[in-house]
Amino acid sequence: MMWELDVKDLNVVITGASSGIGLAISKAFLQKDASVMNWDIRKTAEVTQLMDTYRNSYQYLEVDVTDESSVKKAVEAAPARVDVLVNN
Repeated sequence: MMWELDVKDLNVVITGASSGIGLAISKAFLQKDASVMNWDIRKTAEVTQLMDTYRNSYQYLEVDVTDESSVKKAVEAAPARVDVLVNN
């Protein structure tokens, strides 16, 4: 059985979303009109492409989730309302 969730206008934060599974999850949310913030330690060419394609709904933030101060800064930059957190 195939089912889909309505994620339009949800705010999504995804850690480790510059490649692999995290990148695929980002694309899936963006294609369904969610807003995505990618927290990762590196910015890939694919991330830059998503930033160009989804200017109003995709953000990259350099974050090292193993560094408490880096995470605190990211939390401050996150939207006031985070609907989905994918800890990838």
